[in-house]
Amino acid sequence: MQPLAVGWIDVVGATTTEAANPIQAAGWIPTWIPDWSLDIFAVVVVLGLAWVASRLLVSLLGRRIARQFSRPSLTRAFIRGLRVGVFVLALLVILRIFGLQLGDIALSVTVFTAVVGVVLAPIGRVAKSSRVQ
Repeated sequence: MQPLAVGWIDVVGATTTEAANPIQAAGWIPTWIPDWSLDIFAVVVVLGLAWVASRLLVSLLGRRIARQFSRPSLTRAFIRGLRVGVFVLALLVILRIFGLQLGDIALSVTVFTAVVGVVLAPIGRVAKSSRVQ
């Protein structure tokens, strides 16, 4: 029997006549609540956890980072990078909730990068030849 992908959980043995969401099938949440609302709730929870985690990281590591860099602008940039990193991880989790896996993202980015390289390579060659003359 093929596994049925349901939101962010893969269920082996589920059929279309069963409850669409395994959490609803377990009886934790009533079946009249739509699946999309559970996904939205999961996204809000992930974003909330990412916000709390980023603030916690900044409070724990902020002073240590400030001691490493003499310039305040570098300290702010590094702390901003920490926050961005936490939210990028949260974005990957959110994409997983909606069924997009990391392999799909990597393949898309790889193909896009190859296309951009093929398109921009002749432009760079023309720019070099015009500078030489």
